[in-house]
Amino acid sequence: IDPSIDMIKLSLLPVLEKFLVTDEGLSLKMVKRGLPPKGDGVVTFTCPVRRTLKAFQWEECGKVKRIRGTVYTSRVAPTVGNRMLDAAKNEFTKFLTDVYFNVDNAKGVSPGYGLCCTARTNMGTMYCAEAMSNHQGEELEARLPEDVGREAAWRLMEEIFRGGCTDTLGQPLVLLFMALAPKDISKFVCGPLTPYT
Repeated sequence: IDPSIDMIKLSLLPVLEKFLVTDEGLSLKMVKRGLPPKGDGVVTFTCPVRRTLKAFQWEECGKVKRIRGTVYTSRVAPTVGNRMLDAAKNEFTKFLTDVYFNVDNAKGVSPGYGLCCTARTNMGTMYCAEAMSNHQGEELEARLPEDVGREAAWRLMEEIFRGGCTDTLGQPLVLLFMALAPKDISKFVCGPLTPYT
């Protein structure tokens, strides 16, 4: 699954901020949401130009203090989003009480729904995970909204279990920026490496 704009914003932008001298001018805005297969989403990304990246030490992960998420739907009944939200929230509230989700009922060209959730630790580490419905044209059978909500929750719990100072999506970016940083020592703690990393 390709990462959604929500996952890129919540997972990769904090990693990029660590390496820039300042995060002034760094933004990623979703103008219009689009779902597969036709897409049609619009995103605006701005990033300051830097000659050098800064070295850093990122060794403390911290403990999870809150969970946030975005439930998004497009061209489906609004109750689908609430069903996903309830299923995911039931999984998270077994462990944590500070759980909050936003609902985004977008108008798009392709029908579908999904959930992107993030866990933030007391040290600022972000773990992200997502799940979404099968889109039109796929050979797979349709998925219930409750199954999508539970899957997103389980994926986030898996990311938390893996540990490290970033989730699996951010691992390759951190290692790339560490290689491009000056010759000062950078330290980073990560969970088990993924095949992509």
